[in-house]
Amino acid sequence: MKRKVVFWGMSGIMLLGIVGWQLLAEARQERQELTIGEGYKVGDVVLKPGKYVVIHKDQGNKESVDACTFFYRAPYYSSKEAVVKLRCRPSEGKRVNEFSMKASQQPDGTAVVQSVQFPGSTEIHNLEPAL
Repeated sequence: MKRKVVFWGMSGIMLLGIVGWQLLAEARQERQELTIGEGYKVGDVVLKPGKYVVIHKDQGNKESVDACTFFYRAPYYSSKEAVVKLRCRPSEGKRVNEFSMKASQQPDGTAVVQSVQFPGSTEIHNLEPAL
């Protein structure tokens, strides 16, 4: 009887740990759906006009060489391949209430996206190509 109680107690603790870990991982992700018009370039990719989902996954390492910002064609689902994967160099700015995307206009008319900022955040994600 004592073994069963210990077994079920340990199983419950492990289950709570796994659920907590998943919730923590999901909480470290920012996501925004937006509509992009003609002529936007992100990284080396010129985006087709339409709806996209931008996701930033916080990896905890501010100097990571891995991609942390992803652009997906909407609708998004977890097994979908990203249109473009980027890493970011975070910087602090003013808190914004709406999604913000800064771009520089090129002589050929395209707008190169340089940074994104998610609603309610002070962190600006300056985009760089992933290595």
